[in-house]
Amino acid sequence: MAKLRDQGVKFDVLDAKIYTFQLFSAIGHLAMNNIVHMDIKPQNVIMDRVTGLLKLADFGNARRLDTDEKTGGAYQVQMKKERRD
Repeated sequence: MAKLRDQGVKFDVLDAKIYTFQLFSAIGHLAMNNIVHMDIKPQNVIMDRVTGLLKLADFGNARRLDTDEKTGGAYQVQMKKERRD
């Protein structure tokens, strides 16, 4: 999407709604699986120009959420071991 933005590509309202729905659907799918992407930006949203489907990329900063019964079910981000040190 960043490349299209840099090229000055404009989307009509219907296309913008479709792409927004696809992006929110991807984020919802992650949330249902207790995953936070942590780096959503145009460079990490890939569009297949043939199908028009969006894909969320670059999960290098993604984190899994775990519920903690002691905090009443509040979510805490589970950091990778090497980042905790």
